[in-house]
Amino acid sequence: MISKKQLLKKLNDSQITFQLHEHEALFTVRDSEKKRGGIMGIHTKNLFLKNKKREFFLFSCEENRSVDLKKLSKSLVLGNLSFAKEADLKEYLNITPGSVTPFGLLNDIENKVNFFLDNGLMQNGQVNFHPLENTATITMQIKDFINFLLENKKKVNIFDFKSYTLIK
Repeated sequence: MISKKQLLKKLNDSQITFQLHEHEALFTVRDSEKKRGGIMGIHTKNLFLKNKKREFFLFSCEENRSVDLKKLSKSLVLGNLSFAKEADLKEYLNITPGSVTPFGLLNDIENKVNFFLDNGLMQNGQVNFHPLENTATITMQIKDFINFLLENKKKVNIFDFKSYTLIK
């Protein structure tokens, strides 16, 4: 299981340009809006969900995006979706509530978690995610973020939260 320090080393080893912003713990989008200061780029919310078959899903979208779980479930034929338990978050992504981030996928060795990235994030240059801890934020180019996940053998599904359709 990788830590924040190991993640930063992996990013540096991949020669990815990023900015690390240290700050007090941010647990919600509202916390982030109030306390993040002038961190540039688009900010995200990350939902770790499961269905009754114990299949797990991570959705990363724009922070103010309204997400209809019923519509999401129906459009992707996932069955009833609900928020996964804290124990599942720890087991699969090795992170805690408030620190949910797609960087946690690096801890999902067996690739049990299906990852969906909001197409709306593709329209912006820079994106922000926690680096496995909610006391910091990483800002990087969206293309570098996607390439980093792909380099680390993680599948990235692009999903349009406006039309609730899978793009690729």
